[in-house]
Amino acid sequence: MSTILTASEAKQARLSLGISQGSVATALNINRSYLSLFEGEKYLLNDNTRNALRELYEEKGYSFTGEEITEAEDGPFWSEEDMEMGKPNLRVIDGIEIPRATSDNQAEMLLSERIENSNKIREICAKKVKPGVFGFLFDDIDQGDLDQQMDKVVMLLARNEIIVQQLQGHLDYMESDTDSKRSEITVGNALAAKFLDYAPKASAVS
Repeated sequence: MSTILTASEAKQARLSLGISQGSVATALNINRSYLSLFEGEKYLLNDNTRNALRELYEEKGYSFTGEEITEAEDGPFWSEEDMEMGKPNLRVIDGIEIPRATSDNQAEMLLSERIENSNKIREICAKKVKPGVFGFLFDDIDQGDLDQQMDKVVMLLARNEIIVQQLQGHLDYMESDTDSKRSEITVGNALAAKFLDYAPKASAVS
């Protein structure tokens, strides 16, 4: 099984082969801007796409040896300070790959929120559902209360997924656009608006 391709390896391979980002994007049917951001260590392509990139470059004759160059036609991949520290182009924290472009403070803040949300989810799931009107006689539950608690869990799960997307720079599909005309609202920005409206309510377990 081959090692997942890193941003610096991908850029080195493409430059060594002398092919453009556009031709690579066309060959793999991906957006060229995403490839550019990936090579710039500002965006993480998924594993399948990175594997496809590796296979494409290998098919064109490039051999991945594990040795990475630190300079290319448009200058160094890392600053002198980064090279001295041996700083990698991404980190793995709590099982999440985080590109270098995500600041330490932002990563810490988002990861802390993710842990807090996970704890809230466990707390909500452990709660007993309130009995219904006839709960003292029958196996009756307050369906409204159950729906409300389940809604909180779903929103917290959604928020945790959004946090992962934020950490990896993948949130372009769900941005709130308050200037859009009603007829032009997408599911993504409508969902973003709903989430922003609901998030404060989901943050407290009652």
